[in-house]
Amino acid sequence: MSAFRHIRTAMIMTLSMIVILGGAATSLAQGFMVEPMRIHVSVAPGQNIQVPVNIRNTATDGPRDLELRLAHLDQNTAGGWAFQDVVDGIPAHQSSLDWTSLSETDARIAPLEPAQVMLSIQPPRNARGAYFAALLIETPAPPEDALGLSVRMRFLIPVIIEIEGRPVRQNVHLGDVVMTYDEADDRAPTTRAHLRITNAGETFSRVTGDLRIERRSGDRWRLVTRFETRERPIIPGVTLELGQDLERRLPSGEYRLRGELMVDGRRLPPLTKEIEFEGDPNVDALAYDTELRLSPEMVQMDVVPGATRTTVLRIENPGEHSVTVDLGAATPRGLIGVRMGDLIGIDLSAEGWTTVRPAQFTLRGGANQNVRVISAVPPVDGLHANYYADLTLSGRYADGQSAGTQSSIIHLVNHAAENARQGEIESLNLAEVGRNLFAVQARFLNTGNTHVTPLARVTVSSPQGQTVRSVTLSGAGGMLLPLGHRVFGGEIDFSGVEPGMYGLRAHIDLEGGDNVTLQHVIEVQHEDVQTEDGTVQEARVTVREGEELPDPEDVEG
Repeated sequence: MSAFRHIRTAMIMTLSMIVILGGAATSLAQGFMVEPMRIHVSVAPGQNIQVPVNIRNTATDGPRDLELRLAHLDQNTAGGWAFQDVVDGIPAHQSSLDWTSLSETDARIAPLEPAQVMLSIQPPRNARGAYFAALLIETPAPPEDALGLSVRMRFLIPVIIEIEGRPVRQNVHLGDVVMTYDEADDRAPTTRAHLRITNAGETFSRVTGDLRIERRSGDRWRLVTRFETRERPIIPGVTLELGQDLERRLPSGEYRLRGELMVDGRRLPPLTKEIEFEGDPNVDALAYDTELRLSPEMVQMDVVPGATRTTVLRIENPGEHSVTVDLGAATPRGLIGVRMGDLIGIDLSAEGWTTVRPAQFTLRGGANQNVRVISAVPPVDGLHANYYADLTLSGRYADGQSAGTQSSIIHLVNHAAENARQGEIESLNLAEVGRNLFAVQARFLNTGNTHVTPLARVTVSSPQGQTVRSVTLSGAGGMLLPLGHRVFGGEIDFSGVEPGMYGLRAHIDLEGGDNVTLQHVIEVQHEDVQTEDGTVQEARVTVREGEELPDPEDVEG
Protein backbone atom coordinates (compact mmCIF):
# COMPACT_ATOMS: atom_id res chain seq x y z
CA MET A 1 0.00 0.00 0.00
CA SER A 2 1.45 3.35 -0.95
CA ALA A 3 1.71 5.97 1.76
CA PHE A 4 -0.51 9.02 1.60
CA ARG A 5 1.66 12.11 1.87
CA HIS A 6 0.49 15.51 2.99
CA ILE A 7 3.55 17.70 2.48
CA ARG A 8 2.90 21.40 2.07
CA THR A 9 5.28 24.29 1.51
CA ALA A 10 5.44 27.20 3.94
CA MET A 11 2.35 26.20 5.90
CA ILE A 12 4.04 25.86 9.29
CA MET A 13 7.53 27.10 10.08
CA THR A 14 9.62 27.59 13.16
CA LEU A 15 12.69 29.68 12.40
CA SER A 16 15.09 30.73 15.10
CA MET A 17 18.17 32.92 15.08
CA ILE A 18 20.88 32.29 17.64
CA VAL A 19 22.89 35.47 18.17
CA ILE A 20 26.41 35.36 19.61
CA LEU A 21 28.09 38.65 20.56
CA GLY A 22 31.85 39.17 20.33
CA GLY A 23 34.31 41.96 19.45
CA ALA A 24 34.22 44.61 16.74
CA ALA A 25 34.00 42.57 13.54
CA THR A 26 30.63 41.32 12.22
CA SER A 27 29.88 37.96 10.58
CA LEU A 28 26.34 37.35 9.29
CA ALA A 29 25.17 33.91 8.18
CA GLN A 30 23.32 34.21 4.87
CA GLY A 31 19.96 32.61 4.17
CA PHE A 32 18.80 29.31 2.78
CA MET A 33 15.42 27.88 1.87
CA VAL A 34 13.89 24.56 2.87
CA GLU A 35 10.97 22.70 1.31
CA PRO A 36 8.67 21.33 2.68
CA MET A 37 8.25 23.22 5.94
CA ARG A 38 6.01 20.51 7.37
CA ILE A 39 6.08 16.77 6.73
CA HIS A 40 2.84 14.91 7.41
CA VAL A 41 2.62 11.34 6.15
CA SER A 42 0.27 8.41 6.58
CA VAL A 43 2.05 5.06 6.46
CA ALA A 44 1.21 1.41 7.10
CA PRO A 45 2.98 -0.45 9.94
CA GLY A 46 6.22 -2.01 8.67
CA GLN A 47 6.24 0.09 5.49
CA ASN A 48 9.41 1.98 4.49
CA ILE A 49 8.97 5.35 2.79
CA GLN A 50 11.45 7.99 1.68
CA VAL A 51 10.52 11.67 1.89
CA PRO A 52 12.71 14.18 -0.03
CA VAL A 53 13.76 17.38 1.74
CA ASN A 54 14.94 20.10 -0.65
CA ILE A 55 17.37 22.81 0.44
CA ARG A 56 18.56 25.77 -1.62
CA ASN A 57 21.40 28.18 -0.91
CA THR A 58 19.92 31.63 -1.59
CA ALA A 59 23.26 33.45 -1.19
CA THR A 60 25.63 34.42 -4.01
CA ASP A 61 28.87 35.01 -2.10
CA GLY A 62 29.95 31.40 -1.59
CA PRO A 63 28.95 27.89 -0.52
CA ARG A 64 26.96 27.32 2.65
CA ASP A 65 27.59 24.57 5.17
CA LEU A 66 24.52 23.16 6.91
CA GLU A 67 23.98 20.62 9.67
CA LEU A 68 20.95 18.32 9.78
CA ARG A 69 19.69 16.28 12.72
CA LEU A 70 16.57 14.79 14.25
CA ALA A 71 15.23 15.55 17.73
CA HIS A 72 12.10 14.89 19.79
CA LEU A 73 9.19 17.12 18.73
CA ASP A 74 7.51 19.18 21.44
CA GLN A 75 5.19 22.18 21.76
CA ASN A 76 5.21 25.28 23.92
CA THR A 77 2.06 26.26 25.80
CA ALA A 78 0.97 28.59 22.98
CA GLY A 79 1.00 25.68 20.50
CA GLY A 80 4.23 26.61 18.72
CA TRP A 81 6.65 23.88 17.70
CA ALA A 82 9.66 23.17 19.90
CA PHE A 83 12.19 20.36 20.25
CA GLN A 84 14.14 18.40 22.83
CA ASP A 85 17.48 16.73 22.20
CA VAL A 86 17.36 14.82 25.48
CA VAL A 87 14.26 13.93 27.46
CA ASP A 88 15.31 13.79 31.11
CA GLY A 89 13.14 11.21 32.81
CA ILE A 90 10.03 12.26 30.87
CA PRO A 91 8.72 10.05 28.04
CA ALA A 92 9.01 11.71 24.66
CA HIS A 93 5.71 12.54 22.99
CA GLN A 94 5.26 9.48 20.75
CA SER A 95 8.78 9.90 19.33
CA SER A 96 9.69 8.24 16.02
CA LEU A 97 13.46 8.69 16.44
CA ASP A 98 14.08 4.94 16.79
CA TRP A 99 12.89 4.33 13.22
CA THR A 100 13.38 7.66 11.44
CA SER A 101 16.73 8.63 9.89
CA LEU A 102 18.43 11.03 7.47
CA SER A 103 20.54 10.12 4.45
CA GLU A 104 22.94 12.97 5.28
CA THR A 105 23.78 14.88 8.45
CA ASP A 106 25.66 17.73 6.77
CA ALA A 107 25.65 19.46 3.40
CA ARG A 108 27.78 21.99 1.52
CA ILE A 109 25.68 23.81 -1.08
CA ALA A 110 27.09 26.03 -3.83
CA PRO A 111 25.65 29.55 -4.35
CA LEU A 112 22.06 29.53 -5.66
CA GLU A 113 22.20 25.75 -5.98
CA PRO A 114 19.85 23.09 -4.56
CA ALA A 115 20.54 19.95 -2.56
CA GLN A 116 18.31 17.06 -1.51
CA VAL A 117 18.35 14.95 1.63
CA MET A 118 16.11 11.91 2.12
CA LEU A 119 14.14 11.30 5.30
CA SER A 120 13.61 7.56 5.86
CA ILE A 121 10.55 6.43 7.84
CA GLN A 122 9.93 2.77 8.75
CA PRO A 123 7.54 2.24 11.66
CA PRO A 124 7.52 -1.19 13.34
CA ARG A 125 4.68 -3.61 12.62
CA ASN A 126 3.12 -3.00 16.04
CA ALA A 127 2.99 0.81 15.63
CA ARG A 128 -0.39 2.50 16.20
CA GLY A 129 -1.51 6.09 16.36
CA ALA A 130 0.65 9.14 15.63
CA TYR A 131 4.40 9.62 16.02
CA PHE A 132 6.58 12.70 15.79
CA ALA A 133 10.07 14.05 15.22
CA ALA A 134 11.69 17.44 14.72
CA LEU A 135 13.96 17.86 11.69
CA LEU A 136 16.50 20.61 12.42
CA ILE A 137 18.48 22.25 9.62
CA GLU A 138 20.93 24.88 10.82
CA THR A 139 24.13 26.70 10.05
CA PRO A 140 27.16 25.48 12.04
CA ALA A 141 27.90 26.98 15.43
CA PRO A 142 30.63 29.65 15.24
CA PRO A 143 34.01 28.92 16.88
CA GLU A 144 34.21 29.77 20.57
CA ASP A 145 36.89 32.39 19.86
CA ALA A 146 34.93 34.08 17.02
CA LEU A 147 34.82 37.86 17.15
CA GLY A 148 31.86 40.08 16.39
CA LEU A 149 28.21 39.31 15.95
CA SER A 150 27.38 35.83 14.65
CA VAL A 151 23.88 34.81 13.63
CA ARG A 152 23.06 31.12 13.49
CA MET A 153 20.01 30.22 11.40
CA ARG A 154 17.84 27.22 12.25
CA PHE A 155 14.75 25.73 10.61
CA LEU A 156 12.53 23.37 12.58
CA ILE A 157 10.41 21.14 10.35
CA PRO A 158 7.81 19.11 12.27
CA VAL A 159 7.57 15.49 11.13
CA ILE A 160 4.11 14.00 11.78
CA ILE A 161 3.60 10.29 11.05
CA GLU A 162 0.13 8.78 11.32
CA ILE A 163 -0.11 5.00 11.25
CA GLU A 164 -2.79 3.45 9.07
CA GLY A 165 -5.05 0.73 10.42
CA ARG A 166 -6.92 0.42 13.68
CA PRO A 167 -7.91 3.78 15.25
CA VAL A 168 -6.42 4.82 18.57
CA ARG A 169 -8.00 6.56 21.55
CA GLN A 170 -8.82 10.27 21.32
CA ASN A 171 -8.86 12.12 24.64
CA VAL A 172 -8.39 15.84 24.16
CA HIS A 173 -10.25 17.85 26.77
CA LEU A 174 -10.72 21.34 28.17
CA GLY A 175 -9.26 21.10 31.66
CA ASP A 176 -9.74 24.65 32.93
CA VAL A 177 -10.61 28.24 32.05
CA VAL A 178 -8.43 30.87 33.72
CA MET A 179 -8.47 34.66 34.13
CA THR A 180 -5.66 36.60 35.83
CA TYR A 181 -4.78 40.20 36.59
CA ASP A 182 -1.30 41.08 35.29
CA GLU A 183 0.49 44.05 36.84
CA ALA A 184 4.08 43.40 35.77
CA ASP A 185 6.46 46.30 36.37
CA ASP A 186 7.60 46.55 32.75
CA ARG A 187 4.15 46.99 31.16
CA ALA A 188 0.75 48.51 31.77
CA PRO A 189 -1.65 46.54 34.01
CA THR A 190 -4.09 44.34 32.11
CA THR A 191 -6.25 41.21 32.37
CA ARG A 192 -5.46 37.95 30.59
CA ALA A 193 -7.58 34.85 30.06
CA HIS A 194 -6.96 31.45 28.52
CA LEU A 195 -8.26 27.93 28.02
CA ARG A 196 -6.14 25.04 29.32
CA ILE A 197 -6.32 22.14 26.86
CA THR A 198 -4.69 18.73 27.37
CA ASN A 199 -4.15 15.87 24.94
CA ALA A 200 -4.26 12.79 27.18
CA GLY A 201 -4.95 10.47 24.25
CA GLU A 202 -2.96 9.06 21.35
CA THR A 203 -4.13 11.16 18.39
CA PHE A 204 -2.60 14.11 16.59
CA SER A 205 -5.47 16.57 16.76
CA ARG A 206 -6.35 20.17 15.99
CA VAL A 207 -8.19 22.36 18.46
CA THR A 208 -9.91 25.72 18.51
CA GLY A 209 -11.67 27.32 21.44
CA ASP A 210 -14.05 30.05 22.50
CA LEU A 211 -14.07 31.83 25.87
CA ARG A 212 -16.96 33.97 27.09
CA ILE A 213 -16.43 36.19 30.16
CA GLU A 214 -19.42 37.56 32.08
CA ARG A 215 -19.82 39.74 35.20
CA ARG A 216 -22.61 39.34 37.72
CA SER A 217 -24.92 42.33 37.63
CA GLY A 218 -27.68 41.95 40.20
CA ASP A 219 -29.48 38.68 39.50
CA ARG A 220 -28.15 38.25 35.95
CA TRP A 221 -24.88 37.83 34.09
CA ARG A 222 -23.72 40.52 31.67
CA LEU A 223 -21.24 39.83 28.87
CA VAL A 224 -17.87 41.54 29.37
CA THR A 225 -16.08 40.13 26.34
CA ARG A 226 -15.51 36.96 24.36
CA PHE A 227 -12.81 35.72 22.03
CA GLU A 228 -11.96 32.77 19.82
CA THR A 229 -8.58 31.10 19.63
CA ARG A 230 -6.93 30.28 16.33
CA GLU A 231 -6.76 26.63 15.36
CA ARG A 232 -3.71 24.91 16.80
CA PRO A 233 -2.28 21.40 16.49
CA ILE A 234 -1.81 19.41 19.69
CA ILE A 235 0.30 16.29 20.08
CA PRO A 236 -0.17 13.58 22.74
CA GLY A 237 1.08 14.44 26.22
CA VAL A 238 0.95 18.22 25.69
CA THR A 239 -1.05 20.88 27.54
CA LEU A 240 -1.76 24.16 25.74
CA GLU A 241 -2.84 27.47 27.24
CA LEU A 242 -4.62 29.34 24.48
CA GLY A 243 -5.87 32.82 25.22
CA GLN A 244 -5.16 36.49 24.88
CA ASP A 245 -4.69 39.84 26.56
CA LEU A 246 -8.15 41.35 27.14
CA GLU A 247 -6.57 44.84 26.93
CA ARG A 248 -8.55 46.13 29.87
CA ARG A 249 -8.30 46.35 33.65
CA LEU A 250 -11.17 44.53 35.32
CA PRO A 251 -12.29 45.32 38.88
CA SER A 252 -12.59 42.62 41.50
CA GLY A 253 -15.90 40.81 41.67
CA GLU A 254 -17.87 37.75 40.69
CA TYR A 255 -17.31 36.56 37.13
CA ARG A 256 -18.42 33.60 35.07
CA LEU A 257 -16.16 32.00 32.46
CA ARG A 258 -17.65 29.71 29.82
CA GLY A 259 -15.22 27.86 27.58
CA GLU A 260 -16.01 25.77 24.53
CA LEU A 261 -13.63 23.49 22.66
CA MET A 262 -13.71 21.93 19.22
CA VAL A 263 -11.43 18.94 18.65
CA ASP A 264 -10.94 17.90 15.03
CA GLY A 265 -14.16 19.70 14.18
CA ARG A 266 -16.13 17.96 16.95
CA ARG A 267 -17.67 20.25 19.57
CA LEU A 268 -17.22 19.08 23.18
CA PRO A 269 -19.50 19.97 26.11
CA PRO A 270 -18.74 23.46 27.48
CA LEU A 271 -16.91 24.12 30.74
CA THR A 272 -18.44 26.81 32.97
CA LYS A 273 -16.70 28.22 36.03
CA GLU A 274 -17.72 30.96 38.46
CA ILE A 275 -14.86 32.77 40.17
CA GLU A 276 -14.24 35.50 42.73
CA PHE A 277 -11.75 37.52 40.73
CA GLU A 278 -9.12 39.71 42.33
CA GLY A 279 -8.65 42.46 39.79
CA ASP A 280 -7.29 45.99 39.63
CA PRO A 281 -7.95 47.71 42.99
CA ASN A 282 -7.83 51.11 41.28
CA VAL A 283 -10.68 50.40 38.86
CA ASP A 284 -14.37 50.68 39.69
CA ALA A 285 -16.03 51.00 36.28
CA LEU A 286 -15.96 47.94 34.05
CA ALA A 287 -15.12 48.19 30.33
CA TYR A 288 -17.75 46.05 28.61
CA ASP A 289 -17.54 45.18 24.94
CA THR A 290 -19.60 47.47 22.75
CA GLU A 291 -21.13 45.46 19.94
CA LEU A 292 -20.58 47.89 17.08
CA ARG A 293 -23.09 47.14 14.34
CA LEU A 294 -21.99 47.09 10.72
CA SER A 295 -24.50 47.39 7.88
CA PRO A 296 -24.26 45.62 5.51
CA GLU A 297 -22.41 42.86 7.34
CA MET A 298 -20.34 41.90 4.28
CA VAL A 299 -18.84 44.25 1.70
CA GLN A 300 -19.04 42.97 -1.87
CA MET A 301 -18.10 45.08 -4.89
CA ASP A 302 -17.92 44.33 -8.60
CA VAL A 303 -14.62 45.70 -9.86
CA VAL A 304 -13.02 46.43 -13.23
CA PRO A 305 -9.25 46.65 -13.82
CA GLY A 306 -8.19 50.30 -13.87
CA ALA A 307 -11.38 51.57 -12.23
CA THR A 308 -12.24 52.78 -8.73
CA ARG A 309 -15.33 51.61 -6.90
CA THR A 310 -16.85 52.93 -3.67
CA THR A 311 -19.48 51.60 -1.30
CA VAL A 312 -20.89 53.14 1.87
CA LEU A 313 -21.24 51.34 5.20
CA ARG A 314 -23.00 52.40 8.35
CA ILE A 315 -21.52 51.72 11.78
CA GLU A 316 -23.73 52.07 14.84
CA ASN A 317 -22.78 52.25 18.52
CA PRO A 318 -25.68 50.74 20.51
CA GLY A 319 -23.93 51.32 23.84
CA GLU A 320 -24.16 54.19 26.30
CA HIS A 321 -20.60 55.51 26.14
CA SER A 322 -18.54 57.14 23.41
CA VAL A 323 -16.08 54.87 21.62
CA THR A 324 -13.12 55.72 19.41
CA VAL A 325 -13.35 53.44 16.39
CA ASP A 326 -10.37 52.42 14.23
CA LEU A 327 -11.03 50.80 10.85
CA GLY A 328 -8.73 49.26 8.31
CA ALA A 329 -8.33 46.60 5.65
CA ALA A 330 -5.94 43.70 6.22
CA THR A 331 -4.92 40.54 4.40
CA PRO A 332 -6.98 37.62 5.79
CA ARG A 333 -4.88 35.27 7.90
CA GLY A 334 -6.09 32.34 5.81
CA LEU A 335 -4.36 33.74 2.70
CA ILE A 336 -0.96 34.13 4.36
CA GLY A 337 1.68 31.44 3.86
CA VAL A 338 -0.38 29.17 1.60
CA ARG A 339 0.23 28.13 -1.98
CA MET A 340 -0.89 25.45 -4.41
CA GLY A 341 0.81 25.30 -7.78
CA ASP A 342 0.70 28.77 -9.34
CA LEU A 343 -2.02 30.00 -6.97
CA ILE A 344 -0.51 31.93 -4.06
CA GLY A 345 -2.72 32.99 -1.18
CA ILE A 346 -1.50 36.56 -0.77
CA ASP A 347 -2.04 37.18 -4.49
CA LEU A 348 -5.77 37.10 -3.69
CA SER A 349 -5.48 39.83 -1.06
CA ALA A 350 -7.41 43.05 -1.67
CA GLU A 351 -5.62 44.90 1.14
CA GLY A 352 -3.34 46.92 -1.13
CA TRP A 353 -6.23 48.18 -3.25
CA THR A 354 -8.64 49.01 -0.42
CA THR A 355 -8.96 52.20 1.63
CA VAL A 356 -11.46 52.97 4.40
CA ARG A 357 -12.41 56.61 5.06
CA PRO A 358 -12.53 57.90 7.70
CA ALA A 359 -10.11 55.42 9.26
CA GLN A 360 -10.75 56.74 12.79
CA PHE A 361 -13.60 58.58 14.45
CA THR A 362 -15.38 58.91 17.78
CA LEU A 363 -18.89 57.52 17.95
CA ARG A 364 -21.23 58.62 20.73
CA GLY A 365 -23.51 56.11 22.42
CA GLY A 366 -26.61 55.50 20.28
CA ALA A 367 -25.11 57.31 17.27
CA ASN A 368 -24.05 56.04 13.83
CA GLN A 369 -21.43 56.98 11.26
CA ASN A 370 -21.16 56.37 7.52
CA VAL A 371 -17.80 55.25 6.16
CA ARG A 372 -16.62 54.71 2.60
CA VAL A 373 -14.81 51.61 1.39
CA ILE A 374 -12.83 52.54 -1.73
CA SER A 375 -11.34 49.95 -4.06
CA ALA A 376 -8.84 51.01 -6.76
CA VAL A 377 -7.91 48.00 -8.91
CA PRO A 378 -4.79 48.48 -11.08
CA PRO A 379 -5.11 48.34 -14.90
CA VAL A 380 -3.35 45.00 -15.41
CA ASP A 381 -4.19 41.83 -17.29
CA GLY A 382 -4.61 38.39 -15.81
CA LEU A 383 -6.42 39.38 -12.64
CA HIS A 384 -8.06 36.66 -10.57
CA ALA A 385 -11.82 36.30 -10.27
CA ASN A 386 -11.96 37.10 -6.55
CA TYR A 387 -10.01 39.15 -4.02
CA TYR A 388 -10.52 39.36 -0.27
CA ALA A 389 -9.62 41.56 2.70
CA ASP A 390 -10.60 41.65 6.35
CA LEU A 391 -12.40 44.82 7.43
CA THR A 392 -11.38 45.22 11.07
CA LEU A 393 -13.18 47.43 13.59
CA SER A 394 -11.65 48.02 17.00
CA GLY A 395 -13.07 50.29 19.67
CA ARG A 396 -11.56 51.99 22.71
CA TYR A 397 -13.13 53.94 25.53
CA ALA A 398 -11.88 57.38 26.54
CA ASP A 399 -9.57 55.88 29.19
CA GLY A 400 -7.87 53.68 26.57
CA GLN A 401 -9.47 50.38 27.57
CA SER A 402 -10.69 48.06 24.84
CA ALA A 403 -14.33 48.20 23.79
CA GLY A 404 -13.98 45.08 21.66
CA THR A 405 -12.95 44.11 18.15
CA GLN A 406 -15.00 42.88 15.22
CA SER A 407 -14.24 41.94 11.65
CA SER A 408 -16.04 41.51 8.37
CA ILE A 409 -15.05 40.48 4.85
CA ILE A 410 -14.43 42.70 1.84
CA HIS A 411 -14.98 40.73 -1.37
CA LEU A 412 -13.98 42.17 -4.75
CA VAL A 413 -15.48 40.34 -7.74
CA ASN A 414 -13.87 40.47 -11.19
CA HIS A 415 -16.48 39.12 -13.62
CA ALA A 416 -13.94 39.11 -16.46
CA ALA A 417 -12.35 35.99 -14.93
CA GLU A 418 -14.03 32.64 -14.39
CA ASN A 419 -14.86 31.19 -10.98
CA ALA A 420 -13.48 27.74 -10.22
CA ARG A 421 -15.37 26.19 -7.30
CA GLN A 422 -13.59 23.01 -6.28
CA GLY A 423 -11.97 21.25 -3.37
CA GLU A 424 -10.62 17.99 -2.04
CA ILE A 425 -10.93 15.95 1.13
CA GLU A 426 -7.35 15.54 2.28
CA SER A 427 -7.98 13.01 5.04
CA LEU A 428 -10.70 10.93 6.66
CA ASN A 429 -9.88 9.48 10.08
CA LEU A 430 -11.44 7.61 12.98
CA ALA A 431 -10.49 7.63 16.67
CA GLU A 432 -11.91 5.75 19.66
CA VAL A 433 -13.76 7.91 22.20
CA GLY A 434 -15.89 5.34 24.07
CA ARG A 435 -17.48 1.91 23.96
CA ASN A 436 -18.57 1.38 20.34
CA LEU A 437 -18.22 5.15 19.83
CA PHE A 438 -15.74 6.62 17.35
CA ALA A 439 -14.88 10.20 16.50
CA VAL A 440 -14.73 10.84 12.76
CA GLN A 441 -12.76 13.67 11.20
CA ALA A 442 -12.71 14.93 7.60
CA ARG A 443 -10.19 17.58 6.57
CA PHE A 444 -11.26 19.67 3.56
CA LEU A 445 -9.11 21.95 1.39
CA ASN A 446 -10.61 24.64 -0.84
CA THR A 447 -8.56 24.25 -4.03
CA GLY A 448 -10.61 26.72 -6.08
CA ASN A 449 -10.22 30.45 -6.65
CA THR A 450 -13.40 31.47 -4.83
CA HIS A 451 -14.79 31.11 -1.33
CA VAL A 452 -17.17 28.31 -0.41
CA THR A 453 -19.44 27.49 2.52
CA PRO A 454 -18.99 23.72 2.83
CA LEU A 455 -21.30 21.33 4.67
CA ALA A 456 -20.15 17.84 5.61
CA ARG A 457 -21.58 14.44 6.43
CA VAL A 458 -20.29 10.88 6.71
CA THR A 459 -22.02 7.63 5.84
CA VAL A 460 -21.23 3.99 6.55
CA SER A 461 -22.53 1.68 3.82
CA SER A 462 -22.45 -2.04 3.12
CA PRO A 463 -21.07 -3.49 -0.14
CA GLN A 464 -24.71 -3.81 -1.28
CA GLY A 465 -25.12 -0.02 -0.92
CA GLN A 466 -27.24 -0.09 2.24
CA THR A 467 -26.52 2.89 4.51
CA VAL A 468 -26.18 1.67 8.10
CA ARG A 469 -25.01 4.96 9.64
CA SER A 470 -25.29 8.59 8.54
CA VAL A 471 -23.86 11.48 10.56
CA THR A 472 -23.89 15.23 9.93
CA LEU A 473 -20.50 16.69 10.84
CA SER A 474 -19.89 19.97 12.64
CA GLY A 475 -17.16 22.49 11.92
CA ALA A 476 -16.41 26.18 11.83
CA GLY A 477 -19.14 28.19 10.13
CA GLY A 478 -19.01 30.90 7.51
CA MET A 479 -17.08 31.23 4.28
CA LEU A 480 -13.87 29.35 3.62
CA LEU A 481 -11.42 31.34 1.50
CA PRO A 482 -9.38 29.84 -1.35
CA LEU A 483 -6.56 27.53 -0.18
CA GLY A 484 -8.17 27.40 3.25
CA HIS A 485 -8.64 24.26 5.33
CA ARG A 486 -11.63 23.28 7.41
CA VAL A 487 -11.86 20.31 9.74
CA PHE A 488 -15.25 18.66 10.22
CA GLY A 489 -15.99 16.22 13.01
CA GLY A 490 -18.67 14.08 14.59
CA GLU A 491 -19.32 10.74 16.27
CA ILE A 492 -20.38 7.37 14.88
CA ASP A 493 -21.94 4.74 17.13
CA PHE A 494 -21.12 1.27 15.80
CA SER A 495 -23.43 -0.49 18.28
CA GLY A 496 -25.47 -3.03 16.37
CA VAL A 497 -23.40 -2.84 13.18
CA GLU A 498 -22.79 -6.40 12.02
CA PRO A 499 -19.20 -7.60 11.47
CA GLY A 500 -17.97 -7.15 7.93
CA MET A 501 -16.51 -4.73 5.40
CA TYR A 502 -18.09 -1.30 4.91
CA GLY A 503 -17.46 1.92 3.06
CA LEU A 504 -16.76 4.98 5.22
CA ARG A 505 -17.54 7.91 2.92
CA ALA A 506 -17.20 11.64 3.57
CA HIS A 507 -19.41 13.99 1.55
CA ILE A 508 -18.61 17.72 1.36
CA ASP A 509 -21.40 19.74 -0.26
CA LEU A 510 -20.53 23.08 -1.87
CA GLU A 511 -22.77 25.73 -3.40
CA GLY A 512 -24.41 25.20 -6.76
CA GLY A 513 -24.75 21.44 -6.36
CA ASP A 514 -21.00 20.82 -6.41
CA ASN A 515 -19.64 18.23 -3.99
CA VAL A 516 -16.55 16.15 -3.27
CA THR A 517 -16.26 12.73 -1.65
CA LEU A 518 -13.62 10.43 -0.19
CA GLN A 519 -14.13 6.81 0.82
CA HIS A 520 -12.08 4.39 2.90
CA VAL A 521 -12.88 0.74 3.42
CA ILE A 522 -13.32 -0.21 7.07
CA GLU A 523 -13.61 -3.61 8.71
CA VAL A 524 -15.93 -3.99 11.70
CA GLN A 525 -15.26 -6.83 14.12
CA HIS A 526 -16.78 -7.77 17.47
CA GLU A 527 -14.65 -8.49 20.52
CA ASP A 528 -15.78 -9.96 23.85
CA VAL A 529 -14.86 -7.64 26.74
CA GLN A 530 -15.21 -8.44 30.44
CA THR A 531 -17.00 -5.75 32.48
CA GLU A 532 -18.58 -5.53 35.94
CA ASP A 533 -21.86 -6.53 34.30
CA GLY A 534 -20.37 -9.56 32.61
CA THR A 535 -19.16 -10.17 29.06
CA VAL A 536 -20.19 -7.62 26.44
CA GLN A 537 -19.37 -7.25 22.78
CA GLU A 538 -17.55 -4.16 21.60
CA ALA A 539 -16.96 -3.03 18.04
CA ARG A 540 -13.39 -2.95 16.76
CA VAL A 541 -12.92 -0.91 13.59
CA THR A 542 -9.90 -1.04 11.28
CA VAL A 543 -9.37 1.40 8.41
CA ARG A 544 -8.22 -0.34 5.20
CA GLU A 545 -6.88 2.62 3.19
CA GLY A 546 -6.38 1.88 -0.49
CA GLU A 547 -8.56 -1.24 -0.47
CA GLU A 548 -11.82 -1.73 -2.37
CA LEU A 549 -15.12 -3.00 -1.03
CA PRO A 550 -15.77 -6.65 -1.89
CA ASP A 551 -18.19 -7.40 -4.71
CA PRO A 552 -21.78 -7.63 -3.36
CA GLU A 553 -22.23 -11.06 -4.97
CA ASP A 554 -19.13 -12.35 -3.19
CA VAL A 555 -20.47 -11.09 0.13
CA GLU A 556 -23.88 -12.63 -0.41
CA GLY A 557 -22.33 -15.89 -1.49
